[in-house]
Amino acid sequence: MMRLLKAAAILIALPVLLSCRQEPRRTEVTGGPVTVRFSAVAADTRLSVDGNGAVSWSPADSISLWTDADGAVSYVFRLKSSNGKKAVFEGTVEGNPERREIYALYPASSENGEDQQTVRISIPEVQSADSVYAILAGTGKVSGNDFSKCTVNINHLCCVWDVILANSEDRTVSSVVLKTSSNLFPVAADIDITAPDPSSMPVSEWTDRLELKFPEGNRQGSILARFFILPLPAMDAEKVYIIVHYEGGQTESFTRSWPGRGAAAGSRSTSSLTLGAGKKSGVSHSLDEMIVYEASPRLFARENSLDAVTAQLPRIKALGANVLWLMPVYDESEYRYGSPYSIKDMYAVGEEYGTMESLQRLVRTFHDNDIAVILDIITNHTGPDCSWVQEHPGWYLQGFPEGSVESCRLNWTGPDSLELRSEFLKLMKYWIDNADVDGYRCDTAAPTRDDGITDADWKWIISNLRASYPERTLLMLAEAAPPRLLADGFDLNYGWHFCDALEKVFSDETANTSRLFTNNTEEMEGAAAAGPDKARMRFSTNHDRAAGGSPAETYGTQEAAMAATALAFTMGGVPMVFSSQEIGYPGHLSIFKGVPPVLDWTSGQQTREEITRMLSITRRKSMRRGTTTKMNWNKLMISFLRQYEDETILVIANVRGKTVLNRLKNVSDEYFHASYTNLMTGEPFRFESDSLTAYQYYILEPNE
Repeated sequence: MMRLLKAAAILIALPVLLSCRQEPRRTEVTGGPVTVRFSAVAADTRLSVDGNGAVSWSPADSISLWTDADGAVSYVFRLKSSNGKKAVFEGTVEGNPERREIYALYPASSENGEDQQTVRISIPEVQSADSVYAILAGTGKVSGNDFSKCTVNINHLCCVWDVILANSEDRTVSSVVLKTSSNLFPVAADIDITAPDPSSMPVSEWTDRLELKFPEGNRQGSILARFFILPLPAMDAEKVYIIVHYEGGQTESFTRSWPGRGAAAGSRSTSSLTLGAGKKSGVSHSLDEMIVYEASPRLFARENSLDAVTAQLPRIKALGANVLWLMPVYDESEYRYGSPYSIKDMYAVGEEYGTMESLQRLVRTFHDNDIAVILDIITNHTGPDCSWVQEHPGWYLQGFPEGSVESCRLNWTGPDSLELRSEFLKLMKYWIDNADVDGYRCDTAAPTRDDGITDADWKWIISNLRASYPERTLLMLAEAAPPRLLADGFDLNYGWHFCDALEKVFSDETANTSRLFTNNTEEMEGAAAAGPDKARMRFSTNHDRAAGGSPAETYGTQEAAMAATALAFTMGGVPMVFSSQEIGYPGHLSIFKGVPPVLDWTSGQQTREEITRMLSITRRKSMRRGTTTKMNWNKLMISFLRQYEDETILVIANVRGKTVLNRLKNVSDEYFHASYTNLMTGEPFRFESDSLTAYQYYILEPNE
């Protein structure tokens, strides 16, 4: 995955091949130095960013150039900028004039705004070279030129690093990840280590993170992970993290020195690691496997509620959840306004929840059970009694009465906004360092106010947060619908519009069910456009919805709520269950006004079993990666197919509180007469009737 790193760091490198290069003018020489001249011609070309966000060239800025013919000889030299923003780079190498390839690494370094199409290299003159490849730092399209499809044969450039993992504990390894401590050290992506000679493979992407996967699992006594790296010297960082992912979600990491220092292209090096001797580094799960459980600690106990959540781990795990989202557990404001989102001290655990030790114990226990833990983070406001109000008044909106709600609203566009975002980066790092949490659910991630947190702030915070923990895979969840947040660095964002449509369909008999399909398509396409490692979170209720009514109250009956949940979980995305939903709690649960009840977690066994079966179905590839084909949608019922490769699932639901007569054949005569496995029961199934009873639904897999 490509990630934005700290200012003045070199971004992800993309190779430019013959089809993308400009033809240089060749000057024949018989010996002596090779002189190369590059011009950065874009008026707003970026190289560095100072602490205030100003962008400039410096005469000391330079690029690296190296060349090799067959791997036998390699050298590096630096070209210095000579004249500020319209920079011209010139340098001289004492080398063999017979050389036929010259490679240049151009260090455009900063992400300071939305426009990345700002860097272009022209090569007006190169002496003694048949071909020139410029590897441009940056992503995607650069000054209108799309380099993303260019490839290069890796044995032109790379040295080989073999990492041998001694697997004495006979644990099943699913993947091995190489992650460098800065983007300075690109490695070749998309390598198939089972190929007869992977060093001859073309590579379409360069990145600072490479994952080698073992899809069938690997339990060998020793495991070979082969990485192809650029032979660059270390500059501002030398650490390399090797992260081993085990089956079940556990990981451990190892730290090694960068093997590219002084290496020649074509050279080989080897590192040996003993599995079990590394450092555990949190828990992470892929979006294809992820199931989120939102826990409101106040529903678990009146005091020491973190310990009460920990005590419920077996039930949470039995649901199939592998991510625990803890709602705010911070020291609350005395001006609570009834909400746990009004915070006095974001660096302290609130007394009603327990202590830092309680939180650490919870995280450790859930990690031992392969469940990741994320915290809520609130960037919109604090309580009026937060120390920041007096110590950093420039972080807040001004001109409101002291103690009022408006007086504690954070100002992300004010003169101290850079200082404010640095504080939030510090805050997020604090809880990772001290409680070992695995990421954050970010409240009000896309505020509608002009003074709210911006996309540029999120990009800076998330990229720097991830760069601070290269050995970990942090989960970032945005409480907002706009798909642009996924481009800002979030992994997940809310499926708000789908939930709105879902409620409308069940509560309004005149509602057109096609709206649900349209919103689903828009949300899924928005996530897919952001990248393969992005997704929507899907739910039929959450703490905001539950404040207005339980699922049974919102959708009409408990049976209607289960049909709605089945649709939410089977139309794509990462499913989320709100604590109380799994037991079918019948009343509203407002965490914003008054004190909510402590729930009986042994109740609602039938609802718990039904939701557990739904969640197990959502792990199928057709549910996470499949296409959705609309079959028959009308004001009474919904039916669709989820398909991925050779797997097909048929979902049918009656969205009304009355029997639907003579409708199923309209789905498809072929599907009506087929034989199935009912995935909710595991039993063989055939349609015996052309009708559906009130809120009846099926999740069916056709038999071959």
